[in-house]
Amino acid sequence: MIDACGIATKTLSQSDFSCADLGLTGTATILVTMTVTDVNGNSNTCKTDVNLFDVTTPDMSCNTSISVQLDGTGAYDLTTTEVDNGSTDECNLALSLDWINGDPTNAISFDCNDLAGSPYSITLTGTDGANMASCVATVSVTDMMAPFAVTFADINQTADAGECGAEISGTSLNFPFGLPNDNCTANPSVNWTISGATTDAGTDNIVQLPSTTYFFNTGVSFVDYTAQDDAGNIESYSFFVTITDDEDPVLACAPGFSVTISDTDCEATVPDVVSAFTTATDNCGVTITQNPMAGSTVGVTHNMPFTITVTGVDAAGNMAACEYSITPLDVTYPSITCTDDIVVNNDEGICGEIVVYNLPITADNCPGDDCFQANALNADWGTIVTNGGDGSVVVGPSGFNVTLTGSNNGGSSESILFYNVLIFK
Repeated sequence: MIDACGIATKTLSQSDFSCADLGLTGTATILVTMTVTDVNGNSNTCKTDVNLFDVTTPDMSCNTSISVQLDGTGAYDLTTTEVDNGSTDECNLALSLDWINGDPTNAISFDCNDLAGSPYSITLTGTDGANMASCVATVSVTDMMAPFAVTFADINQTADAGECGAEISGTSLNFPFGLPNDNCTANPSVNWTISGATTDAGTDNIVQLPSTTYFFNTGVSFVDYTAQDDAGNIESYSFFVTITDDEDPVLACAPGFSVTISDTDCEATVPDVVSAFTTATDNCGVTITQNPMAGSTVGVTHNMPFTITVTGVDAAGNMAACEYSITPLDVTYPSITCTDDIVVNNDEGICGEIVVYNLPITADNCPGDDCFQANALNADWGTIVTNGGDGSVVVGPSGFNVTLTGSNNGGSSESILFYNVLIFK
């Protein structure tokens, strides 16, 4: 470029170029205008096409080992972000994923059908429009989602009448709406166990058609369901079943009866009324005791009843009681030990004699029960003058007999002629 007076300036419409000037193909043609101005302000222009080319290949880097987990619907979308490990390019870098020998896409979708063929080689391709490069990642598809179901609620129920347990509805025990769901396995395997007050085990649901209920014993039972899918994922669902026994035992005591008081002491042996006379029933079984205990001895009084209380208690603490009225009878006679007969002379000048005699030795099985009375009776040969209460009599000539009668509170009595008194003059 020349000018007669001299050139003052030369300018270009664009002198710097960047990736932004490139199209999607990595090439571009830019029209550049040059303007020349002389010292007097005169100017002129010319134009030219500038052809741009991207000749730098993308630098690709992949995460070489990737593990993805299928979601609850059994699907997973793999994106370029997960595979890319910092790939770069001088200009516009577009990334895409591709199955080996497949069609490029920005995402690759996996589902349950891809579990069998895992792992897979996935190609991450980078292009800037003019240049292309790729790297390969190994992708493992896994199912880590365990079978799922709604949460079971604990069950609390009272025992059925007359039963040591209760029938529980299958709607409370079984998986609602069928067995557990799983993202990939249509019918997960199910095992269940029952431990505690009730023990059992099985597969699928506890209650199988046509049954509608399951019987649980009283107490606390632990129910545990275990569901497993084809990938080996296991989930447990557990709950407690508590059956309460609030039914009292039923006792029946026979009518009261009498027992004999011992002939050596004033005691009676307590009879075994539980085994011999008492009947008891309970839905869960009952333990029966009596008070006082059978075989023990109790101090008694003739014809004054004492009480035996029978108590029945079941395992839940429910209790019932009934009573026996036992009448003791004293059938043992009191004993009397006498001394020798008495022979005396009449007092001088008196047709008779004051005779003093000692009471005999007496005994009875019940202390304090013996009561004795001495009576002086006429003999065929004499007449009683006085029957003294102090053990003395005044009699006429000849003599008399003294008879002692002992009786106890039991009504038993014994009489004995314990003195023959002869009086001589």
